[in-house]
Amino acid sequence: MFAAIALALTLASAPGAAPDCPGQRLPAPANPGVDLNIAQADGGIAARITARRPGFIGVILVSRTEDQAQDLVDLPPLLVNSSVLIGGSTTTRELEMFLPLTAMPAMRWFAEAIVYDGNSFASSIVMMVEPGVASVGGD
Repeated sequence: MFAAIALALTLASAPGAAPDCPGQRLPAPANPGVDLNIAQADGGIAARITARRPGFIGVILVSRTEDQAQDLVDLPPLLVNSSVLIGGSTTTRELEMFLPLTAMPAMRWFAEAIVYDGNSFASSIVMMVEPGVASVGGD
């Protein structure tokens, strides 16, 4: 199931996915029942997700641009031209993911956390990440 959702997220954020809204940064939609926090810390991207109900999966998308698109009604705004670099699942109400930046080139990246609980998707803010910088804020 995780692989199918990761593939769907990657395809939805593929080049040309939203030709009518290039260069837009869309606000993260309200995420009822889900608290998503993403930040650059300790040489990586840390995401902490707390949900009202147990059992969900989460991924971190990374892109070279902050451009977003919302092609499908049930998906939140997603980074365009993004890749899923890490994912996880839990049977509890909490999930933590950490993506080390050591293997990434020292250039500006943008990251977004996405969660799916079997019924709906939720997304974090888009966060700028710069490998080699001690800390860049998040939410």
